[in-house]
Amino acid sequence: GYIGDTLQALLKPVVVSLGCVLWGIEYIPQGGHSVLRIYIDKEDGVQLEDCERVSRQVSQVLDVEDPIKSHYTLEVSSPGLERPLYE
Repeated sequence: GYIGDTLQALLKPVVVSLGCVLWGIEYIPQGGHSVLRIYIDKEDGVQLEDCERVSRQVSQVLDVEDPIKSHYTLEVSSPGLERPLYE
């Protein structure tokens, strides 16, 4: 949808400039509790610091560009972190 394309265009350069890959963007509108989840990946694995750095930069870009008018929570995660750590 429109918002996804806009976010992709805005955020991909930010994520890439921090040495990560933009793996996916998920926007879950829920009134005042919407969630914007950004998945990043990196060749040698994503560390917590990567998520924090990306989160800070992305927040700044979103504050300036303001593509989402409603209140939302930003989460930065890695697709790898979603998988259980045990086999």
